[in-house]
Amino acid sequence: MDQSAGFFDYFKVVAENFSIWPFLALAILIWLVRHPEFLDRLSRFKLGGLEFELEKLQQEVKESREEIAALENELTLQEKRFTAILEDFDEHVPVPELADMREALKAGARALEDMDVVKHSLRQDASASEIYAAAVALRERPTPSLFRDATECLDRLASDKKLRDVRLHFVWTLTSAVHKILIADLKHAPIPSIPKKDLEQAKSVLMKLEQNPRVQKDRPDAPKAGVRGPLGYALNWIEKGLAR
Repeated sequence: MDQSAGFFDYFKVVAENFSIWPFLALAILIWLVRHPEFLDRLSRFKLGGLEFELEKLQQEVKESREEIAALENELTLQEKRFTAILEDFDEHVPVPELADMREALKAGARALEDMDVVKHSLRQDASASEIYAAAVALRERPTPSLFRDATECLDRLASDKKLRDVRLHFVWTLTSAVHKILIADLKHAPIPSIPKKDLEQAKSVLMKLEQNPRVQKDRPDAPKAGVRGPLGYALNWIEKGLAR
């Protein structure tokens, strides 16, 4: 049989048994997506049994874009409110005087739609006040997806004999945040999400932190009242996570 004849016979079977309008409609829709300017010249057209109300479609797209823009603006405002809390923050005040700042940061964390600003505050060149803000936020909203960011920040601190001059209370707060994230993920989550490799890395970081000279001198009279308190609790949960 001639190949061209076979092709036309096949096409005839398809044409006789399947409506070609849906395929044409799909092709036209794809073309319209690639040529949005054409929508401005049409309000409605019909194709076979399908009717496209382009004016209505344009309005829905416009409204969706406006909603997305409004949401993005709201997220930006939330992040600005959170970071603005730190503008007048004196990180050297006595611990009891941090209470108002801590409550403001907790309230700001609760209002966040996402935790990107917290993640940013754990970056490599973050200031001590940013690290504290992130730690307070994570204690208020333990977020397993930021577990690695928190432990990597702790690792940078632990690798320096002076903890990069970050005050011990801030280190305690971040270590406590790691502990709370572990509880949230390993105890309360239906399915734990922190990978075992991250738990192994966190274990190594916490053991390094425990041997840091400043941590060793923190509350020698009552070690668990200092950084070694939440550090030990975190290690216990890591062992449970690795054993699961």
